Parts: sequence; C-alpha cells; structure tokens
Amino acid sequence: MDSALASAAPARSVAFADGLGVRHRVADARGNVDVLDLDSQLTSVPAFEFALRERVSRLSTFHHPYFAHVRSVDRLTHGDATLAIVSDAVEGTRLSGVIAAARQHNVTLDIGAALCLVRQLASSLASLHEYQRDCAHGAIALERLVLTPNARLIVVDYTMGAAIEQLRYSHQRYWKDLRVALPRSAGLPRFEERVDVTQIGAVALSLVLGRPLTDDDYPTRIAELVASAWALGTHGDLEPLPPGLRAWLARALQLDVRTAFATVAEAAAEFNKVVSADNQALAEPAMLEAFVSRYRTAVGPLAEAPKMSALRPAAVPVVTPPAPVRQSEPTPRLAEPIGSRLIDLPPPPSSRPSELTVAAAIKLPPIVTSPAPAPTPRVAAIPESVIKPAGAPLVAHGAPPALDISAPPVPSVRLSDIVPSLPEYRENYTESLADPLDHRSDVQHAPTRRGKISPRTAIIAGGALLAIVVVGFFAMRMTSSPPLPPVPTGTVEVTTNPAGAQVAVDGENKGVSPVTLTLVPGNHTLQLSGVGDARSIPVSVVAGTQLSQYIELSGGRATTGNLQVKTDPAGAQVSVDGVPRGTAPTVVRDLAPGEHSVVLTSDAGSVTQNVTVEAGAVASLVVPLGARDALSGWVSVSSPVDLQIFERGRLIGTSQTERIMLAAGSHQLEFVNDSLGFKLTRSVQVIAGRPSSIPVKLPTGAVALNATPWAEVWIDGEKVGETPIGNQQLTIGPHQVLFRNPELGEQAHPITVTLSSTTRVSVDMRKK
Repeated sequence: MDSALASAAPARSVAFADGLGVRHRVADARGNVDVLDLDSQLTSVPAFEFALRERVSRLSTFHHPYFAHVRSVDRLTHGDATLAIVSDAVEGTRLSGVIAAARQHNVTLDIGAALCLVRQLASSLASLHEYQRDCAHGAIALERLVLTPNARLIVVDYTMGAAIEQLRYSHQRYWKDLRVALPRSAGLPRFEERVDVTQIGAVALSLVLGRPLTDDDYPTRIAELVASAWALGTHGDLEPLPPGLRAWLARALQLDVRTAFATVAEAAAEFNKVVSADNQALAEPAMLEAFVSRYRTAVGPLAEAPKMSALRPAAVPVVTPPAPVRQSEPTPRLAEPIGSRLIDLPPPPSSRPSELTVAAAIKLPPIVTSPAPAPTPRVAAIPESVIKPAGAPLVAHGAPPALDISAPPVPSVRLSDIVPSLPEYRENYTESLADPLDHRSDVQHAPTRRGKISPRTAIIAGGALLAIVVVGFFAMRMTSSPPLPPVPTGTVEVTTNPAGAQVAVDGENKGVSPVTLTLVPGNHTLQLSGVGDARSIPVSVVAGTQLSQYIELSGGRATTGNLQVKTDPAGAQVSVDGVPRGTAPTVVRDLAPGEHSVVLTSDAGSVTQNVTVEAGAVASLVVPLGARDALSGWVSVSSPVDLQIFERGRLIGTSQTERIMLAAGSHQLEFVNDSLGFKLTRSVQVIAGRPSSIPVKLPTGAVALNATPWAEVWIDGEKVGETPIGNQQLTIGPHQVLFRNPELGEQAHPITVTLSSTTRVSVDMRKK
C-alpha cells in the first residue's frame, strides 16, 4: 500500500474533511479502503507520528463489528500531507451530516433514536477499553461516527488519542480546531478514559438537542444546556427530558467531578439503567430504524461517497489478489515491529500440495535427542516460498505484497523432525547435511556413508516414509476436490436487560444473553426465560445479514424512588414537602412517585425547587449556593395560548413549562406561536434563587360572522350582536361561537383567530 499511496495523484476526490485531515475512498488489493491524509500541522509535531504508530500497532489485533478496523499508517509523497491512516471502508453517513440533512429536510431525530445511538456508542467504547485499558479513543465526535444503512453506528479514527495528546493544545483549541471535548483539568489535558466519557456525553447532548454543539456552547454554556434541554418526540413535539437522563448527561460531561463517571463501562451501565427505568420505551432499535427509514425517504440513502469509479486515482494500481489455497485452517496474522509494514503472503505453489499437507499433518510424540547436532537428511527439495527457517523474515515471491494479512506461514517440517535421532543413526553418518533449504543440487549434498544402517533404524525410517506417502496421497485427493458450497446463514445478536436470560431458538437452548447466534435463513422463534418475565419473540433471518434484538425483561417494579441532593457549598438544610431530611449532601429515600417540593436553607438564603421522582429511579438535584449573583433563577410564563420561548434563537421551553431555569441577570426572550402568526420580544430580569412571573398579553385579530337567514351571536358566552358582523376584534387563539335563531335553533362553531388574516365564518341555520 505504500507504493500505491505514494504514487497516487494529488487531485483525488474528497469524501470528508475535518480538523484531522482529508479522507479519500480508494481501492487496494482487497477492495475499498478509506484513507485519511492527516493535516500537516498535526504531523509536524515530532512525537505525533511515533505515538500514532505505537497506538496502531497495539490495536492491530482489535476487531469489532462497530469499529472501522485500522490497517496501517503510510508515508505519502503527494500533496501537502505526509502521513495517512488506512482503514476499512465504511458505507454510511457521518452523524454530523445526518443531523445537518435531517434539520434541512425537517426529519425529526426523536429522543428514542438519539438514545439508541448513544447506547451503541457507549457499548462499543466500553469494548475498546476492555481490550486495552489505557487506549482512549480521544477524538469521539459527530464527525467520527458513521451511521450505516442498517442503523448501525460505526466508530472510526479510534487510534488517534495518543497522537493528539502530543499536540499539547489548550482545552479551547482542542475543541475549536479538532472538535475534541475534554474534561476540566489543571494544566495540559491527559487523554485517559475520562476523556472518552466526556466525549460520549457531548455526542449524547448533541443528539438530544438535535444539533451539533457550537464554539459558544462548549464548554462555557454546557451546564446551562443540560439544565434546559428538552426532548423531541417522534412527531416533533417537545417533551420533558427524563430526570435520570438529565443527571446522566451531567455526570458524563464531568460537570461535577465528585459524581462524574470514571470509566466508560460505568457510564454505559448507568445509561442502560436510566433508559430502562422509564415506563416509556426508550433506546429501542426499532426507533432508530424508523428514523433511518424517514431519513431515507426525505433525504436519500445513507451513503458517504460516490461510486468507486469516480474516486479511484488513475495512478493507483489495482492489484488482483492471488487465488487462495484451500487449507483446513485459517492462517493467523503476523505483525512486524512498529513502523514496519504488514504484508500478505501469497499462497504457496499449488503444484506440490503433498509437501504442505504432510508438513502440517504428521504429528509424532516428541523424542529427546542428545546435545550433539542431529543430521538432517534431505528427502525432497522444498521451495523457499513455502518453508523458511524459524525467525527468518517472510518474503513473498512472484507477487506484489498486499496491504493487510490474514494468513500465517504454513508450518514447516524437516525429516529430522520425523525420524528420531538415535545413537545407531549417528554412528552410521560422519558428516551433517548442508542447509536443507539450499536446493541448488541435491546430489552434491548427499551424505557420505561409511557403515550399514541398523535394522531398527531402517524399520523406523521405512515406517516414517510410508506414513508420508499415505498422508500425502490423501492430502492431494482432499486439496484437489472442490469445496462444498457454504451454507448461507444470518446472524442474530440478542441482548437483554437484565443480562443472563436463557436463550432458546425454536426450542433449542443457545446459551445466556448477551449472545450472538448464527441461524439459517427463515422464520424462527426466540424464547427468553430465567430472568424477569418469559418472552417469546418471532425473528426473521436473512442470509448474509445481521439482526440485533434488545429486549427489556421486566420483573417486579419498585413502588418508591430516591432523591440525591447536593449543594455547593455543602451543609444546607434539606426539607422535602415540609419535612426535614438532613443536611446536604444526602440521599432522601422511599419517596412516592411524583413531584416533590425541596427547600434548601443556608447562610446564603433559601432556595425552593420542584423535583419529579420516579419509581425505581434516583433523581438528582444539584444546587449552587454561592454568591447571590452567581445563582440561577426561574421564569414562568402565563399565556392563554401555547407559546415557544427562545433565547438567541435557541428553544429553552414553552409556556406550558411550569418553571424554566435561567442564570441570574438580564435575558432577551422571544415568545412565538407560528400557527397564530404571533411573535413578541421582551427583556426579562431573572432574580437569583427566585421565580419570576411573565404575563404575556396577546393582541387581537379580526373576525367576520354571517348566518342565513340571520342569527344572534354569542362568543365565549357573551352576546356580541346579530349577523352580519364584520371586523369583530378578538384576542388571537381559540374561541367558541354560538349562532342562535328563535325558529331555526342553535349552531356552535369553534374558531381560531390569527394575526395573519381575517377569520370568516358563515353558517346556514336551515341546515342541521
């Protein structure tokens, strides 16, 4: 791949670009690969390349279905870039592009689909840290996560953490230049596991908000965003964010180091508890699949790059891989030292299958030999491309090396390994043979015989040669026979909450969850038992595809919940519903589900806040009690119609929200109802620790009313006259109009008055 990348034309088609560099889709001997040309500003740092190669080497054997495997690091000679990372190609669209296109085409990224993506991300990163504890991804962002057409989230660029740390940027520069979110720390940041936790939290918050975080959002306003975040339902309606999820976001984003998650595994486990604690179904795979379906209908297929014919550089040779040799076992990967290249060994010559098979097939008990060097008589010359001495470099002959490897060298054997080194054998030979791999002339290396071979040695040698002939014959028959066609299968991943459920398919036990099943295509019945309620679920398996099933196994549900209360500084007196509950920090246990009034009293004053507690969950309340001007306050809006409330173009709540938390000080708020054509801007002063009521007076709109033959008119129970009535002024919003004729009866009609046009109503009293 070095030569292919080095000779590639500079004007290559760009698939995606971000702060790390420019990505291209090219072809190698095995198919398509994604090549990241790293930005020269990054590679100019002396320690960057070494750290990158070291991390790629450590993770070279890490293979996971939710990660785009990194194959190698290559040097470049074209363009401004000097270094490139070659990874498996991933078909799909990066989350940054998905969110942008969804907003542009009004495709709702609802809370269920967003949380399903977060679940996949947290679970995948937990697997990475389980494989290598100190190998943080370090660059998790919307730009480095790919959503595939089958609703799978693929993590890319996961070998960058150690190299990015060598840049020694400030926290602000890491975010602005590379979109790398970092937890607060004294001095230069360390790219440890807490970094990945923070970045998972940043991605989760972006998905909940339905937009990427901006330079102004992170890190200065991140706490405010978490406190005021709302969730979008499937139909685009705003819903209150579950308290447990809001607390999880705060812990993941390291807003309070005392409660922050220390590991990705801890964050993933707590996330599963949070989304499982609510009665409503959250983070179900079906929700993400529904979003992908809506996205495909409105935007198009989830595909990142054009077809390969438009991307392949003219100067890049497309190498056809050599035909594989039929072998009974796969060949393991071999890696050379850091900085070296990984190559594929071409298959051994197929003209001598018996030598390969005999070498791998004959197994005799080990025989202890004497210290003297054992002679190695030659039986047949074996090509160098097939057998090399132990420790010798592996060199491919007759075919260009490929990028990656998946085949180990075929085990070699010498006749000296088969024929035991016996005293009688050594007595009959005076000199050892030359290197058995030097096959220039078998004759000139023949042994010099000076005595007769003993009968015992002859019997052993004859038996060994007979075994070679018999095994070689059957090996040739096996290697020359065409392989049986593989049976098509599909894969089903079964995950349950809680884990440990007995899994059976069509009545046959398959183990305990989580488990991955390989099934023949068709309809099957998946049965779960042993944990929670027994479930029976039909599944349809398609050949060559992978199906994921996440099942909540409900058992006995708790009837009470707990409330964790913390103040800064600590020491405030805590009362819940007027009952003293101790001093913060504290956990108030066994609260009935529903809303509770919490009063916190300290030297700085008294703060009251309402908290919703859910059965089986722990609600969290963190209140700063420092200087008065640093506290937050609340605003409540009273309006006869529903209004959306914006600040600087960002939706912070609606008039239906009982109280909206805002930082103390002056705020410029916009009150909007698009359906009524109403928009009002007001300056609001928020007082620390106190609620502020904002009444909104609505303007009036024109109404024209008529009836045939005539009628008296009542609006909202008040008589306004007889028809015809023109230009009647009413407050915008819904109203009830009653038409009454003494002879023809009554007719009631609901109307909605707007500012955009005159509302006209005409009725025929003769029709019932």
